[in-house]
Amino acid sequence: MAFTVPEQLLSPIRENPDDDAPRLILADWLEEHPYPAYSAWGEFIRLQCASAKLENPSPEILRRENDLLNEFQSVWFPCPLQILAPYTKRTLEEASLEIASSRWFSLKFQRGFIEECLLKAKGEAISKLFEYADYSSSLDSLFTLSSQTWRAWWKVPCLAGIKRLSFRLFYNPFDVLKTLADIPEARSLEAVDLANELRTETGPYSVGYQVFQTIADSPYLNKLSLLSIDPSLLADVHYRLKYIFDSTLLDKVKFLRFTPYRFFEGHLYDTDIEWMMRHPRSGLIQGLDVSDNALTNKGVFALCQSKHFNTVQYLDLSSNKFDSTAAEALITSPNFSHLKELNLTKNPLSPQAKSSLIQRFGKKVKF
Repeated sequence: MAFTVPEQLLSPIRENPDDDAPRLILADWLEEHPYPAYSAWGEFIRLQCASAKLENPSPEILRRENDLLNEFQSVWFPCPLQILAPYTKRTLEEASLEIASSRWFSLKFQRGFIEECLLKAKGEAISKLFEYADYSSSLDSLFTLSSQTWRAWWKVPCLAGIKRLSFRLFYNPFDVLKTLADIPEARSLEAVDLANELRTETGPYSVGYQVFQTIADSPYLNKLSLLSIDPSLLADVHYRLKYIFDSTLLDKVKFLRFTPYRFFEGHLYDTDIEWMMRHPRSGLIQGLDVSDNALTNKGVFALCQSKHFNTVQYLDLSSNKFDSTAAEALITSPNFSHLKELNLTKNPLSPQAKSSLIQRFGKKVKF
């Protein structure tokens, strides 16, 4: 029996993901359903909505939530490998791989629905896949998510309240991103994170101006405010950044993250930051995370001296390569009057520089 829920019950949850009322209306409907997985989800929604309001939920409530999740999660949210084309699962079975579904996704349930979903593959699972040379020719198809399959995936009812979606598993991450723009069920999304654990020798990913403009023009992704992209996906970063900044994406998405995925090379450099800071639309950025890159003092100077980058509220420069000279530029720059958080951890700053930064930014700065 397919696990389905009338859209008229899910639509209010997609429109108002922070409101408990439509969730509890759905819970009433579910608890009257004769099929155990439905009534169990209704109970789970009611329990999580109640416990979310408590500072310290009772152990009994938490235990019951876990029991329901352990018993019914595979029904409420099938493993992505089962949602994908059927041959995918057969290929894995034929290769005699014992890969648990938990290795392919990570979920965070909040108030009865999936709030965060990470589609991924653990390193050892990928390694096992590539050990089977007979199947290497089909891996592109195995991990390429078609538009049709992707649309079907969004029909899963417990995704109605999802806010954050991360990709670590597919060969075509930008195709998947573009398809999101035309999916009404994705309208609760607030953040999308693109990276890839899978690398081929097929060259750069297909990404252009139209991908980002399609997201900007989407009538459904009006809540989307954060886009995170692994710089190694951009291949010729200057060229790809131009697509982002020349589109109207930043009228909608105010927070950008360019953090490399840990397994692969690919960073932002000073010249990339300089290019961004010269673009007038950098003035629309309210949050910028360029942690774990290769920025030196020169890159920080570009942030501090930009004529446009003056509305930023959150700036993450952790784990880069600048020193105390850059700290002085941060202190004296007029660009950070709206700043609420500045992350400078894991940079070689002197005690004196840290003291001066605290005097300037107070508790807003982190080391």
